Amino acid sequence: MQKFNEITAKIREIALTPAEIDLLQSEEQQKEFVLLFRELSRYMLSLKTFVEFSIDRSGLDMTDQEFEDYKSKYLMLYRKCESGKDVASVLNDVDFCIELIESDRINVAYIMNLIRNINFESKKTRDTDIEHIKEELERSDNIRLHKKIDILRAFLDEVVSGFNGYEDIDSEYNAFENKRKNDEIQAFAEKEKIDPVILKSEISEYEFTNVLNEGDIRDRIGTPMPLLKKRALVNKIVEFIKSHVDRYSN
Repeated sequence: MQKFNEITAKIREIALTPAEIDLLQSEEQQKEFVLLFRELSRYMLSLKTFVEFSIDRSGLDMTDQEFEDYKSKYLMLYRKCESGKDVASVLNDVDFCIELIESDRINVAYIMNLIRNINFESKKTRDTDIEHIKEELERSDNIRLHKKIDILRAFLDEVVSGFNGYEDIDSEYNAFENKRKNDEIQAFAEKEKIDPVILKSEISEYEFTNVLNEGDIRDRIGTPMPLLKKRALVNKIVEFIKSHVDRYSN
């Protein structure tokens, strides 16, 4: 932890905040940051092997969010270097050790952090960053993230593509996801000809208790129908609720 904090202090001398990485004009300074953050990441991996560290990180001079923000800038410089290999640069000879930086599986938190750090200075930089995020989505092996890929892609295409950089990403995403949840419930209710209020109520109960009462669902279906048809409908509702909650849970 002491070595981690020593390197953190050196990084802050170059860029006090992650946002200041964008202002570094000198490639030598960029290279210095890359080398320092690469070393910082090695210490972070070492720290993660200790149970005590998973419980208490108060001894670090950099928060988890700051680390992720600096990591996003590190990856930004890596992408810049990779796309300009034919141009002479002091960064060309630097080993970014991407397998070290991306040792954690790409998950929802990682993707949301990338979205927060999109460069909105121009349409070109914004679109480039959005495409990179889509590529990251596709190469992830995180099961939780895979269930949200279409939601995140739609958010990028339908919402983020129109941002100018002043929006609250988390609030906008929450609003977008909530609308998708409600639209999905409404569509299922209309298709199966049931009251969406019943669905919302049962979903809330399941989210809270993780228990589904099939008898309660059956009793709440007021439309007269043959027993077997009602049983099949209850099974559909149960499957929908489980899938819906699993898909939108964090």
